[in-house]
Amino acid sequence: MMLMKDVHRILNTRFPIIGRFRKYSKKDVLPDIVAGITVGLMLIPQSIAYASLAGLDPQYGLYSSLSGGLAYAVFGTVRQITIGPSAILSLMTFYYAAEDPAAVAILTFFSGIIQTLFGVFRLGFIIDFISMPVISGYTSAAALIVATSQVKGLLGLKFEAESFVDTVAKVIVHVREAKLYDSVLGVSCLVFLIGIKILKEHYFKRSKVFFYISTAKNAIVVLCSTICAYVFFQQGKRPFSLTGDIRAGLPEFKFPGFSYVNDEGEDVSFINVLEDLGVGLISLTVVAISSHIVVAKIFTRGTRLKASQEIIAMGVSNLLGSFVGSMPVCASFSRSAVNNTSNVRTAFGGLYTVLLVIMALLVLTPYFYFIPTASLSAVVISAVIFMIETDIIFSTWKSTRRDLIPILATFIVSLFFGIEKGLFCGIGIDFAIILYYTSRPHISFDSTEVDQQAYWIITPIKGLLFPSSAYLQKKVIYQAQNYNMPELTIVVFNLTHVAQTDYSTGQVLKEVITDLKRTFKDCIIINANKTVLKQLQMLLPNLTCVSSLEPAPKRISVISLEPMRKRLSVISLESIQHKKNDLPGEPQDMS
Repeated sequence: MMLMKDVHRILNTRFPIIGRFRKYSKKDVLPDIVAGITVGLMLIPQSIAYASLAGLDPQYGLYSSLSGGLAYAVFGTVRQITIGPSAILSLMTFYYAAEDPAAVAILTFFSGIIQTLFGVFRLGFIIDFISMPVISGYTSAAALIVATSQVKGLLGLKFEAESFVDTVAKVIVHVREAKLYDSVLGVSCLVFLIGIKILKEHYFKRSKVFFYISTAKNAIVVLCSTICAYVFFQQGKRPFSLTGDIRAGLPEFKFPGFSYVNDEGEDVSFINVLEDLGVGLISLTVVAISSHIVVAKIFTRGTRLKASQEIIAMGVSNLLGSFVGSMPVCASFSRSAVNNTSNVRTAFGGLYTVLLVIMALLVLTPYFYFIPTASLSAVVISAVIFMIETDIIFSTWKSTRRDLIPILATFIVSLFFGIEKGLFCGIGIDFAIILYYTSRPHISFDSTEVDQQAYWIITPIKGLLFPSSAYLQKKVIYQAQNYNMPELTIVVFNLTHVAQTDYSTGQVLKEVITDLKRTFKDCIIINANKTVLKQLQMLLPNLTCVSSLEPAPKRISVISLEPMRKRLSVISLESIQHKKNDLPGEPQDMS
């Protein structure tokens, strides 16, 4: 019986569709259909545009829109989330998969496996080590790179560029070659898209009509520009650069090959594939998971987010998508926000979006030929331009200025040396800052007197681990040498804030206590928790440990651990009338 209950619990946890299907009712169907179609109208033009950003034919953007809705309906836990192509992942796909559909499928396959394993083994906590400043700097740089890369399509320019700097330089060189019709159409579409967004956010927040116009703005732009291009084409004119032929029908469902023949006719082996993907797999996984969790957190405020299950849902979406040639996908904030505003009831809303995409693949692909590339570039630029975060610079300057270092470093390195290098540079700087403050904990020094007994109280504010042991020794000895106290003073190490310690710190404390006992009457430990107390008594068997600064015996003997557990209580030093001792200036860092 217990085994069956465990199996039932695991199934319901790993497959949320079971519980969702049981509760699904007729009143949920219509809202889910409306939300699914609304999101689909937004997704179809975006996915076509993101495919061009990844250097792929437009149909691959639509293929990438299939697996997310299916997999998330089975494994997802947040009703508002929609999974599909995104600008940043499309850009990373362009960098790592070299515009080759076979390489893209392999990239998606392995990223799906890694993400699924992250979720199964609950490794999502690793993403917590990436700070918001690093994510902000990275996202802003990626958004600027994406927007810049689309300027050539917006203006009808033709050139190849390999980096942000190269793109900017070539835009400046070739700007005189801009095509008039493409430029007018592209700029007009961009102004319309940005204008609608601004009007919606600032002037028509509660207007239902404007909400639907804002939601379908990408579809409106693409539809109108396509009709315009078609009319010109019927008159024998072709003023715009067009998308061209798109393969009609559903994609073939097949296992992504671990080796393939590239565009130059060369055989690429499995080892070569891994070498080409390299760091890209890691950085893409990190970006996808962090992006997905950030979006999920936004829509689960006040409720518990099942982060591991969300990562599994995304991983399965990519794993399944790789069998139809999908690009890597993750949660989209803009489409999820539209889904939420459309009052979606369950994650089944994504199924109706998938049905709309399938209909587009079966029926509308012949008409996609006439979509002007300038309008698609406008769709991409309008989607990413607002991802460039400038407010964080000012708020960080006012609050914690040191966080400007990882923000700016990530942003600059991403722009000039590559987005994956920028990401790892920011993470490295974050770790360096964490290690620095871990190795330099704040230590307060106070003096007090209880029943005519003088005490010198040393209180480390943070944990004591081996990176901080040398600093602790240096600072305590420095203060002791410049501390004017009677010889009968007792030195007190108040470990209230110390959650754990280690062997190196124990050895350093042993040396420090030995040195201090030559000058002062005695050294004692107070407020150590059970774990720290046990560790210290194992390393320092002659250490004196008490639970408070009550009058102590003339010679305090070692207190065993068991009685200590009964007596140990957290004392409040605020109850002791102590005065701040006049201490000499801080020592210079002598390391």
